[in-house]
Amino acid sequence: KSPRWELKPLGGAARIARGKFSFRPRNDPRFYGGSIPFIQIGDISNSDRHIRRYSQTLNEKGLAISRMFPKGTVVIAITGATVGVTGILTFDACFPDSIVGMVAHENTAISDFIYWAVEYVKKAALAEATQTTQPNINLKNLEKLRIPIPPLPEQRRIVAHLDGLQAKVDALKELQAESVDEV
Repeated sequence: KSPRWELKPLGGAARIARGKFSFRPRNDPRFYGGSIPFIQIGDISNSDRHIRRYSQTLNEKGLAISRMFPKGTVVIAITGATVGVTGILTFDACFPDSIVGMVAHENTAISDFIYWAVEYVKKAALAEATQTTQPNINLKNLEKLRIPIPPLPEQRRIVAHLDGLQAKVDALKELQAESVDEV
């Protein structure tokens, strides 16, 4: 008999926190140009799930007014035109409060499973996104989103299966692009 899957709020599977960069104006050069990765929403949009590049860095002064998130953190843009775009950090990084980080609880979930679960449930979060001048995802609503949490070995199998499917989709997209180029 296989262990049961628990339906838990996302906040029960991961520590969820907004990025932080409190200083205004945001572009004050005193805080930038160091060695600390400071990802932006564009860095998430331009990644293919795993964020491997960043377009900006902070120095020690910038780090003092920001918050560092560990490698493996699942990130999601919570405001603007790209609301809901999701990725996984491949390095420790800071980011602004327009991005939320989800750090998987070690004995409960793995980052890639959190990523896929968020991809699945984020439609509900986006449907609830307050439609002001810009859509945004409320942190409390994100924490309450319920996701199925299977045992860790099952999560790894699911991630491997989904990764395999994604690779096939990517290969088909590449073939389609090549055939369009030939026309």
